[in-house]
Amino acid sequence: MDKELRDLRSKLDKKAQEQEAVSEEVVTAQTQVGQLEKQLTEARATMEKYLRDYDTLYTRTQKLTEDLEEQMEKTGTVHGELVSSQKECKLQRDECTRMSTEKNQMERKVEREHKAAMRYRQLFDESKTPLTMAQQEVQSLNKELEVRKRNAHAHAAPKTPPLTSPTFGARRRSLCSLMCVANILPPRSTRGGRTRPGRRWTCSSATRTCS
Repeated sequence: MDKELRDLRSKLDKKAQEQEAVSEEVVTAQTQVGQLEKQLTEARATMEKYLRDYDTLYTRTQKLTEDLEEQMEKTGTVHGELVSSQKECKLQRDECTRMSTEKNQMERKVEREHKAAMRYRQLFDESKTPLTMAQQEVQSLNKELEVRKRNAHAHAAPKTPPLTSPTFGARRRSLCSLMCVANILPPRSTRGGRTRPGRRWTCSSATRTCS
């Protein structure tokens, strides 16, 4: 009986030791479980944070993608406008070059016309002197003819001095020369004080006479 009791006590002590060991293992396991739960909570929080960051990043990426597509479309439009503007600028440069060439040609033409006008003006100014002298001579001869006509009517016709006197002939030849230089048509007096266009005087270079 005692032996059985001793065996039972030994078994009980052994069981008690085993139970203590199990209890220690349970406590250790509970501690580890707590730590794992804590780590799991932290991991879950981190994962949720990563998910939120991913959602935010995805939203931003989507927005940036849309902005990029819109910007690419705008860039294509701007590129097309740039190409069109470059073509227009080239056409305008060509037009400016053409207008500059035409302007230079027109300036040279205007300069030539100005020189020609100045030359004609000089010739005109040079011809004014013999023309004025011829007009004065014509007026003087007309006055002299009127005086001679009045004298002829006042006196007898035979007493009228001939118009072919040397002085009158010299003046006539001088007037002829001036008329040839000026190339004008002197007026011819008629009755009543009116004048009518006269015939053109021609000068013979051989005889120095006018007709």
